[in-house]
Amino acid sequence: MDPAERVQKVRAANGFAVVSLPESPTSGYLWELEEGSPAAVVERSLEQGPPPGVAGGGGVRTFRLKISQRLPATVCFVLRRPWETEPLERRTFEIECEG
Repeated sequence: MDPAERVQKVRAANGFAVVSLPESPTSGYLWELEEGSPAAVVERSLEQGPPPGVAGGGGVRTFRLKISQRLPATVCFVLRRPWETEPLERRTFEIECEG
């Protein structure tokens, strides 16, 4: 992990955590759970795009994660185009137990 990268904390409840990330799908860049993040699996991914009539506007991708490991656990998301191997950005989250 890059030392400049900030780890964000997310709380899990009932075995699930929710992570929302800004994305601009019209640019081709999409967020995905990085391979090799065994702490969670994506149960659902929802894209909320820009309002109708706004060309090229940004949106938000929300992931509902099913936690598959004892907490606290770390997951990493990468922002990349499907045809590229190197991500434009990487974000790390530490999932903690709701409590």
